[in-house]
Amino acid sequence: MIGTLIGPLSFLFLWLLPQTFTSHPLVPEEFILLTSTSIPITFSLAIKKYHVFDIDLIFKRTTIYSITLVITLGFYLIIVGMTAVILGNINKDSTNWIPALAAIITALIFEPLRLKLQQIIDKYFYRVKYNYQKVEKKFVQQINTLYNVDTIINTLLDEVSKIMSPEKIIYCKCNKAEGITGIIMNNVTDEDEVRYICKTLHSNKINTPQFVRGWVESDNEFLTSDKELFDVIGVKLLFPILSVNGEILGFLIIGKKKSDQIYIREDIDVINGLLNHSTIVIEKIELMKTLMQSEEETKKLLELNELKSLFVATVSHDLKTPLTSIKMFTEILESSPQMEREKQEKYLSIIHGEAQRLNRLIDNVLNTAKIEKGIKEYHLHETDLTEVIKASIGIMEYQLEINGFTLQTNLYNERLIVNIDADAIQDMIINLISNSIKYSSEVKEIKIESGYFGEEKVFLKIIDKGIGILSEDVDRLLKPFEKTEKKQYYNQSTGLGLAIVKHIVDGHNAKILFKSEANKGTEVTVIFNRGTDEKSINN
Repeated sequence: MIGTLIGPLSFLFLWLLPQTFTSHPLVPEEFILLTSTSIPITFSLAIKKYHVFDIDLIFKRTTIYSITLVITLGFYLIIVGMTAVILGNINKDSTNWIPALAAIITALIFEPLRLKLQQIIDKYFYRVKYNYQKVEKKFVQQINTLYNVDTIINTLLDEVSKIMSPEKIIYCKCNKAEGITGIIMNNVTDEDEVRYICKTLHSNKINTPQFVRGWVESDNEFLTSDKELFDVIGVKLLFPILSVNGEILGFLIIGKKKSDQIYIREDIDVINGLLNHSTIVIEKIELMKTLMQSEEETKKLLELNELKSLFVATVSHDLKTPLTSIKMFTEILESSPQMEREKQEKYLSIIHGEAQRLNRLIDNVLNTAKIEKGIKEYHLHETDLTEVIKASIGIMEYQLEINGFTLQTNLYNERLIVNIDADAIQDMIINLISNSIKYSSEVKEIKIESGYFGEEKVFLKIIDKGIGILSEDVDRLLKPFEKTEKKQYYNQSTGLGLAIVKHIVDGHNAKILFKSEANKGTEVTVIFNRGTDEKSINN
């Protein structure tokens, strides 16, 4: 535009019009000749418009400028000459107007030739400054050693930034279920606008590359129709990342180059190449994660099936043992009606104890089912903890006696008021005593203590001299169906007791502590908060 204005208009207003009206031009002829050269010069500069600020090109390819200028000037002179000859043959009388008219026509004709010449020079002289194969090979080597999706994406952004030098680059992660799941940005300040654009792209299901017209070579086939959306954050290129089955995994969004150069075909090809390799590796990682999760779930299901099978066998054994005792002593009583009173009372005591034992086992199974369904409730009331402990000992008296245990107590000598569910705490104490019995050693001693723990707390402690619990096993044993790995005791428990204890403790906002040493015993301490509010807790 500048060349067109300077050349013909200078000739018209400084030479032709003054000479027509005053017989004298305003400037010398040399000046008019000088201004006429502005057209090819400014057209040559227009061709180099996007390259003039690239320092590397200035030093390494300066010959292109000279070649461009010579070619442009040659084309211009040929067209001017041909136009002047044609116009001169048409009208030989108006010789003063022929050069001006020739210059204007030349400018109009020369513009499409200038555009074509610019495309040729851009395509064959101002090529990319990277080796496509080397870039791709190096990138593949890098990402093949990575196993984190975010690291791969950051590597991709770094590589594109290094070879393209865009002003901004953005990666939007998404999936079918959750939509946009994350954004990785470089040189972008407004994340809200970026997130809005990413959501819009995802909701519109954009699955083909989108390029803003004028910022890529004209032979690229994908051009966006939503230029206003991209202009919000200065987007020039958009590449959707697709999985093998066509699912959108994300979007790569790129701004203009810092040098203001357009993106050429090789730029698009290298970005597509890097994206394809990244997508393959990302999908491989996601597939590996899915397989590992599937294997882990399968492993857990197998373990759970094994534990539940063992649980059924153990429960069956535990149910059968007291039932056998009940049946046997009932038959003895029935067959000996004249039995001594003392023996009758002893046998009835055994039947009662075995029935309580059977009832406890059934209660544990029912409590576990309630816990798993989330319907287990605790009704808290102000209760004397000492009385609950004594009641629990009374229930376990038969079990302690038949297993040859000595029980010592060191209970607080006054009322120990705590806000608890008495039945639940009784179940907890019975389960802890049962564990001490099951996992005993040669020293069959159990000690129970209670008292104040500071001013606002109360403690209950059960101490045995059994096989102990390894510190690394504590968390595992607090889960349903889990047991100690010690083989000699493995089949003695259903694996429910400590899980129920943990749930009861949590339901009372209490705290449980384990202090244990292998083959020397275990000390279990439960610490309760003293409270006065009566309430119900649903777990």
